[in-house]
Amino acid sequence: MSAALAVNEVQAAETITMAAGALKVAGRTVTTDSATAIRDGNAPRTFSDLAIGQRVHVSGRSSATALLASSIVIQNVITTIPVIVNGDVELLRGTASDFQFKGGATLVKGDSDTEKNGDKVQVKGTSQADNNVVATTVKKK
Repeated sequence: MSAALAVNEVQAAETITMAAGALKVAGRTVTTDSATAIRDGNAPRTFSDLAIGQRVHVSGRSSATALLASSIVIQNVITTIPVIVNGDVELLRGTASDFQFKGGATLVKGDSDTEKNGDKVQVKGTSQADNNVVATTVKKK
């Protein structure tokens, strides 16, 4: 049985599949249909106005596999949001001027050769539309 569900915490859109009218928010698949109202404040918007990284508030009906949105409210159109990532360095590759590694489930890109696989780090940077982070600071923990 489906229950009404309102996402109380505003989350970032993680992925968007235009052809399917679906997006992922807080790890959850959100589907839309012709009845889904999308707006930015009081201004009506369309599915194509959504972008990865935007903060959205989703309300709808929950099922075992997805949330069918009755409304999506765009809370913040800025898609380059400052983030902090904590985790172990994995898959380090690149040169001193162009490296990247995974910190937990997040791909981090930066410009230093001081990290090695297995290091524990805290990364401060800016999220990108491709779900990666461009590092501004990498600190060993």
